[in-house]
Parts: sequence; structure tokens; C-alpha cells
Amino acid sequence: MNKISFISSKSNLWKKGGGILVTLITLTIIEIAAWAWIRIPNPPPILLLAIAFSVFVGGLRQGLISAAITWLYTLYYFSIPGQLFRYPEESFLRIIVLTGVIPVMALLVGILKRKADRTDENFRLNAIIQAELAERQHAEEELRESEQYNRLLFESSVMGLALCRMDGSPVDVNSAYAKIIGRTVEETLKLTYWDITPLKYAEQEQLQSESLNTKGRYGPYEKEYIHKDGYLVPVRLQGLIVKKGGEDFTWSSVEDITERKKGKMNFDVLKKSLQKPSGTVLIRSS
Repeated sequence: MNKISFISSKSNLWKKGGGILVTLITLTIIEIAAWAWIRIPNPPPILLLAIAFSVFVGGLRQGLISAAITWLYTLYYFSIPGQLFRYPEESFLRIIVLTGVIPVMALLVGILKRKADRTDENFRLNAIIQAELAERQHAEEELRESEQYNRLLFESSVMGLALCRMDGSPVDVNSAYAKIIGRTVEETLKLTYWDITPLKYAEQEQLQSESLNTKGRYGPYEKEYIHKDGYLVPVRLQGLIVKKGGEDFTWSSVEDITERKKGKMNFDVLKKSLQKPSGTVLIRSS
């Protein structure tokens, strides 16, 4: 048994019987004092304090047990010496009063203790609730800050980004994505997938859709988008399935590769021109 368990066990034993033990010790001290010719003339007030302590330590049940012990001791204490449970008139009246006072004292202290415990419990619950609310508020603030940060990254990205439903309809796109097809974000969100995809890519799109459903991702692959002005824009796409609110969506990144295509085309033209045989002599006239 570790130290904490030992302390907890001792604390539980004290709560179960500490008040009764204090009452018995108080009675013992009174009796020892009487044997030593230091008879206490009026011990009930002392015993009432022991009862109150017993209630605070172990609750009303323990306090009533202490009250019963105290009442029995009172019957013994005020008896005529040598005549147990026989009393002079003055002592008899005192016993009658104490018979009512002792249990009432235990009950009153028990009621006050219970109210104090409830008040303390309410304070503790309120403190716990306040702590939880503060923690939740802090978490919500962090979430909002995180969402704002992610939104900033989303909007400022030079790469086209799009969140779409599984049928391809856009839910959210950034400015870079809309710019690729020459539209605003608001205009782009009103378009369908096939509004910006030439029909010649239908078979390729089917293969990418199958990859998305089986592997949870698609691409990277190249295709073309239909620009607002009617011409085709070469793009490179890749994406994956993400969950949002329990629903599956497609998160895609789209890169405009027009300049790359032009550069490759110019390189191919230059390469072919360099590979042609030189059969013609140019004469430069002065």
C-alpha cells in the first residue's frame, strides 16, 4: 500500500468513527478527573461540544450515536452516589432538559453541516463548471484562430485549391483556382464540373474517379480547363478525399502549367531545328 492509499484509508476510518471516539475519550477524561477528586460539576456543555464535533466529522448518524452515548452517560453521572439511576429533584429536572437538548443539538448541527456541505459542493461544482467553460472558450478561440490561419493560407496560396462534393460540384475555391478559368470565386462556385472540363476527358476522368474511390486519392495527372473566354488552359491536378461534418469531399490542388507547356514546346522546336541537316549555304551580300 502506498503512502497516499494509507493516508486515504486513515481518513476514511476517522470519518467513520472519529467523532464517537472523541466522545468516548471525553467521557473517560471526565471520569478520570472525578476519580482524582476533581469532579466536574456540569459536564453536559463539554459533551455537547463533543457531539457537535462528532456530527462535523462523521455526519448526522455518527452525531446521533454520540448523542445516545452522552445521554446514557448523563443518566449515570447525575445518579445519587451508590443509587444508580436514582436522582435528586434538581438533577432529575436537569436530565429531563438534557434528554430533549442532546438529540436536538445533534439534529441542528447535522442540518447545518448538511447545508454547509451542499453549499461547499455547489461552490465546487460552480468552480468546475467555470473551469470547463474557460477551457472550452480557450479551445474555441484556438479553433477560430486556427480556422482564420488556415483560411489565410487558403486565400493567399498561389496554387489553385478547391473543395468539392463527390459529384464534382464546388463547395469552396480560392482566388488562384478561379483565376485559372478567368472567373471570380462567386462565379466559379455556380459552375458544375463539366462546365469547365472538355468532354474529351470523360474517359480519363472516369479512371481518376475510380482511383479516388478505391485509393482515397487521385492524380497527379494533366488535363485542360475551359477558360471563360473559350480557350483551353492546361492544368495539373491531384487530390484526396477528406471528411467534413461526416460527409466525404474531394480536396484538390490545381496548377496552371501553361508556361511550362510553352517552354517545352519552344524547346522541342529548337531541338528539331538543330537536328535538321545543313544543306543550304546562305550568302550574305554586302
